[in-house]
Amino acid sequence: MNTADHPCITRPKRSAPEAHSQLTAFAEEYARRDSELRRLGERLRGDRDQAIRKAYKDGLPMADIARILDRSHQRISQIVRS
Repeated sequence: MNTADHPCITRPKRSAPEAHSQLTAFAEEYARRDSELRRLGERLRGDRDQAIRKAYKDGLPMADIARILDRSHQRISQIVRS
């Protein structure tokens, strides 16, 4: 579809310094927040794995741990044995 065929569709200006700076600022903030979320996710997974190992060590069967955490028995086994 060619914009020349549709007079109501206008092409944006090629030089948009304000849009460029706004998007650049957004990209920087996005990267910062994404990095923080990744760090938090890694810490949360570590805490989860530690809790799984402790529960297993304390005598809770893997099947129960899997059911409580809504994970597969296989995944719990991997975590316990890692």
